[in-house]
Amino acid sequence: MEGIKTVFLDLDGTILHDDVKVSKRLIEVINKLKEKINFFVSTGRSFYSSYPIIEELGLKDEAITYNGARIVDIKTKSVLSERALSTEKVKKIIKISRETGIHLNLYNSDKWYVENEDEESVLYSSETGIKWYLANFNDFLEKKSTQALFIADRKKLEELKKILEKELTGVDYVFSRDFFLEILDKGVNKGSAVENILKTYNVSKENAMAFGDQWNDFEMLKCVKYGYLMGNAPAELKKEFSGKNITLTNNEDGVAHILEKLI
Repeated sequence: MEGIKTVFLDLDGTILHDDVKVSKRLIEVINKLKEKINFFVSTGRSFYSSYPIIEELGLKDEAITYNGARIVDIKTKSVLSERALSTEKVKKIIKISRETGIHLNLYNSDKWYVENEDEESVLYSSETGIKWYLANFNDFLEKKSTQALFIADRKKLEELKKILEKELTGVDYVFSRDFFLEILDKGVNKGSAVENILKTYNVSKENAMAFGDQWNDFEMLKCVKYGYLMGNAPAELKKEFSGKNITLTNNEDGVAHILEKLI
């Protein structure tokens, strides 16, 4: 693993333990490596939700948020790039959410909106540490959304995905958790965002490393030479990686376990 210049870090289920905290061990390792390696957060979260963790890690450059749909300059908090869902796509997504009764999150200007305060809202709030904005989605019909997120059990989401695929084109779907189905504009994923960052910093994929634990990390892990899947990843996803590219679980500090070899 010689010549590593850049490392991309997913948050939930990767550098965050199940108690949603970063270990002192990982912070210490990153601090030791910062002078020779650039670290970037690459998450499905919003920037607002990610920022306390970014600050704790002491990172200063870009942050990949919303699974690559939005890249933000950490120092200025300005948006460097965004590929949001169009107003037409948002209209169709709202319509299907209302018809199926499945909870929908929409995002605009780095704020999270729901139409109903329910147990799914509480669940997502507890997962991300942020509070929702209650809105009538009729007011969203002429707005874009950075991404859309449906929350339900996996079986319901699988059925929902079939309905969406019949009515909605030009989007990509990803299960970021068993109960999270995310919709992004076509071609948007963490992998394409990582390639953007690498190009900006003139770093080869041969000199890049990434860590993730879910299907929304797949493209990112495959687009760098050193892509590591966490030991707590889904069994089906593990089949896509060789044993040498699967590290310990998030609670076992699987990321720090690999990074310590670079010191």
